[in-house]
Amino acid sequence: MYGHNTDFCLGKKAPLLEGEPVVNRKADKLVIPKRIEEEDFSLCMLVEHRQQRRGKSEGLARETITTPQVAVRRELWHVLNSFAESISEPWIVAGAFNSILDGSKRIGGMITMCRGCKWFESLLFNGGLRDLGACSPKFTWSRGNLSQRLDRAISNSAWDSFVPHCLVYYLHLLKSDNRPLLVSFTPEHQRGTKPFRFILGWLLYAEFKALVGENWINEVEVRMNWRNLKR
Repeated sequence: MYGHNTDFCLGKKAPLLEGEPVVNRKADKLVIPKRIEEEDFSLCMLVEHRQQRRGKSEGLARETITTPQVAVRRELWHVLNSFAESISEPWIVAGAFNSILDGSKRIGGMITMCRGCKWFESLLFNGGLRDLGACSPKFTWSRGNLSQRLDRAISNSAWDSFVPHCLVYYLHLLKSDNRPLLVSFTPEHQRGTKPFRFILGWLLYAEFKALVGENWINEVEVRMNWRNLKR
């Protein structure tokens, strides 16, 4: 399911993968135990897509949604660990892992539940993987006084050189406890439009306040006002 040629979204709670993904039906399949497939929110092999880069090999991206049941989730770690050991090409896995790595990724709730998941930690350590972090809020899931970072993107070391400007964003909550996850394969300077940056030095000029007053209309959307200011 493609919204347009640069964004990808498929499946409940699946992340968005941005950067012209191409479905590769001949890619290696991820073998998932039958018991896991039958669980709600189990790890889903939704689609495999490879990034063709100029002068570089292909890279593999996968989405994952894990079960909230701890016993079943352990099997998922074994599956992902086997996958990490068998694939040497650049790859990334993104989605809801329903586990935290350490106590700093959780606030609120019971203190005894603040430990990180040892299975998840082992997966990253043994597989030589790393958490890509995020350019956004610290927590991805909230309910009541409890907030946790359950969603993330992890990759192998080969991915760093394959997509050196890969960025992860947690988007706004939309009728859900989980923030949607956006993985961007395209660096900001290649997108054609630059983000707005306010320069504090502008306030030193007497003409600045008059310029804003003449061109800024509250009833008009921000994008149009910004366009008027740039003229």
